[in-house]
Amino acid sequence: MSLEKYCLYCQRRFPQVEYLKPIYSWTNGELEGYFCERHFDQVKAFNMNQKEAYEKYNKTKGEKG
Repeated sequence: MSLEKYCLYCQRRFPQVEYLKPIYSWTNGELEGYFCERHFDQVKAFNMNQKEAYEKYNKTKGEKG
């Protein structure tokens, strides 16, 4: 992924990529993108909820099978 100088959530441009925070995928550890301070926590919380739901699904699936 290129070092774009904008938030993937709101598309707001920043003068330097250092003003943005990276988020990495919980599935493979690869960089998902950069997010501004305003949206970083929101996107990170969404990703954590997805991870927890996935783990919960796999746990209940394993108990049934």
